Amino acid sequence: MVGTVVGSNFSVKKTLAANFIAGIGWGVGATIGLAFFLSLVTWIFAQLGGIPVIGRWFVEGINVTNNARELKDANSRLDR
Repeated sequence: MVGTVVGSNFSVKKTLAANFIAGIGWGVGATIGLAFFLSLVTWIFAQLGGIPVIGRWFVEGINVTNNARELKDANSRLDR
């Protein structure tokens, strides 16, 4: 069976080129599909008035980051 697959028509360059193009096509398709899906989800959330839990979660993350930055700045001033 392998001998018939690897027959005289087998070309490594053609196989690599075909797989490379297929990989690029898959990547572009996945990117477009994900963009469409995220756009649809965002539009649905906008129609529903958003999700307050997610907004609070982002605000909490921003506050933690800002507090850590202020603490780092205060510690660096004390080290001088």
